[in-house]
Amino acid sequence: MDTLPDIGKNPSWGLAVEETARVIRNDFGDGYSQRAANGINSIDAAVPVSWGKITLAKRDTLLAFFRAKAGHTAFYWTPPQEVAPRKWTCTKWSYPAAAPGYVTFTAQFREEFDLA
Repeated sequence: MDTLPDIGKNPSWGLAVEETARVIRNDFGDGYSQRAANGINSIDAAVPVSWGKITLAKRDTLLAFFRAKAGHTAFYWTPPQEVAPRKWTCTKWSYPAAAPGYVTFTAQFREEFDLA
């Protein structure tokens, strides 16, 4: 499995890993309820990742990587301040112009729990 390419610049600080617990819930009368985790890996993580003011060549490296993965093939990436890589997919990215010859590249990563 591939790793997110190193373009010589780390993503911008301020990344917020957003986690959502998937829960199966059954509500009963009189306000009672029963809850259970929805599967073994019931915590979904999503991270908006951004590289500020990168060159067009670095943009092209990221574009080629994400287009090759096509949103369905996972890759390894280690979020800032973590030590172990995790598996992610990316189905959405954008790269508005930041200055002549530069862009700000933004992508949305979602953690995956594939067996392979």
